[in-house]
Amino acid sequence: MVNVKKETNVVRQRTVPATQGALFLRLWRDCQGTTSVASTILVTTIVAMGAMVGLATLRDHIVQQFGDVAVGLDHLDQSYAYNIEIDGNGDGDFNDPEDCIMRGRFEDISELVDVTGDAPGCLNLTIAATDEGA
Repeated sequence: MVNVKKETNVVRQRTVPATQGALFLRLWRDCQGTTSVASTILVTTIVAMGAMVGLATLRDHIVQQFGDVAVGLDHLDQSYAYNIEIDGNGDGDFNDPEDCIMRGRFEDISELVDVTGDAPGCLNLTIAATDEGA
């Protein structure tokens, strides 16, 4: 008779999971902890209020940036001026009656002003409420 020694594989539990997926799976299968409905509602409410405040601030900053871009584009100077002088008789004097001088000019005027502390780019974000029933 031959003695066969049986080997048993001992599975050791890891204290630190190898990957994040293993950590998620371990937490998902964990039945040790409990949570109350009140704490879940409280955390959800705090996160929702923080998201609303954050999104309102994000909206204000995006509108401010659009206003700054509008003011920057408005301040692009497109002014020009030109003189065309034609010496009709070729004497080098442009005061003769047969000489021609043509002039053109356009002066670009900036209309938008972005004052510190005011609404961005002349945008009014504080409009009074109106009576919709009338």
